[in-house]
Amino acid sequence: MKVRWVAGLLAVLAAGTVLVGCRKPTLIRPGGTAEQQEFARAFLATHDKKDLDAAKALVDWDDATDDYKRHFVRVDLEGHSKEFIKSIGFSPLPNVPAEYWEKFNHHPDVMLSVEYDDPRTPGRANLYPIGGKDGKYLIALQVRQGATGDWP
Repeated sequence: MKVRWVAGLLAVLAAGTVLVGCRKPTLIRPGGTAEQQEFARAFLATHDKKDLDAAKALVDWDDATDDYKRHFVRVDLEGHSKEFIKSIGFSPLPNVPAEYWEKFNHHPDVMLSVEYDDPRTPGRANLYPIGGKDGKYLIALQVRQGATGDWP
């Protein structure tokens, strides 16, 4: 009798562990070119594996100051590494004057939209400008001041 009770308890605990560890897989929204989809999968893989070095390889660091590099790594790469990505996809570039994009280290084609599963702020997403450079897609960084002296 005691053996059955212990076996039953172990089965319930095992089932509970499986249910707690389950979560919906990240949705990769359709759209974008094959290269953009490949970038989205690479971004997601670096996040899921918590591979900071691989994540850094997805960013165009040209012309970025050391302070801005440290800030971007701390806030955008490390800061979101513990959060579950609910969906990832693409949004068009915002309708801003062409001069705005001259402040970036390369011209982006599209915004990578990363939506986090955060019950405190439903629908929260980060937008990263991405574009092709040197034969691959990279996150573009704002590295120059505008004529009005504004910074990101």
